[in-house]
Amino acid sequence: MSNEERAARKTKAAGLAFMVGIVLSFVAPFFLPGGFLIEYTDPADYVGTVAVLADYPNIGHVSSTVSIIGMLLMIGAVIRLYTLSEGEGALARPILCFGIILTVVEWALVILGHAERHLLLHLLQRGEDTLGPEGMAQFELLAIGGYADMVGAFLASLFILPFASFLLGLGLVMCIKEMNIYKIASYALMLVGVVTFVVVNAGMHLTDLDLETLLVVNNVTLMVGSVALFIIGFGMYQGRSELSPAD
Repeated sequence: MSNEERAARKTKAAGLAFMVGIVLSFVAPFFLPGGFLIEYTDPADYVGTVAVLADYPNIGHVSSTVSIIGMLLMIGAVIRLYTLSEGEGALARPILCFGIILTVVEWALVILGHAERHLLLHLLQRGEDTLGPEGMAQFELLAIGGYADMVGAFLASLFILPFASFLLGLGLVMCIKEMNIYKIASYALMLVGVVTFVVVNAGMHLTDLDLETLLVVNNVTLMVGSVALFIIGFGMYQGRSELSPAD
């Protein structure tokens, strides 16, 4: 087997991992206790969310595990783009590489958040087995601190996401010469970075804004980013030359 064939197989495998990882990461949160399908609670309501998690620990474990698997597949796939050809301009590769590094850091923080949810669920399960009703009530209050740590990991990833998405998209735009669906998807990633930056900062500084509205805008923006990444993964799976790094 030639080096070109090996490189093509690796890129195809990475593209498949990208698509599968995105689907898993997109679907799993819908089944998270307190999410859209199972007793939806306001994410800002720490007490209510912890209570729902305590009611459905096994579903929470499965959803978090699937999310972690999806993120790991995406990390492995995006690293494949690290050696993408230069493209247009001397800054194409440095920008793309820095965007990939930030993306990996961002997704690693998401994995950390899911791992902290595993720990929180495990503690809630243990507490339910060993404590009485009064002790469990106090234990759930203490668990809110653990939930806050989990939210902190997700927020940290959200602060990095605008820069990661914008630079990853910009690097891909500079590497893809012809205007096609893959370059459009790369522009979409840049747009996701800009919109997320505005939403995050609006949420931090303009406290009078409705939090639910900001969350809806943010979730829609993340959905657009997921579709764009899926398209990039599909291009890698197809072996598109502009998305196929040399070995």
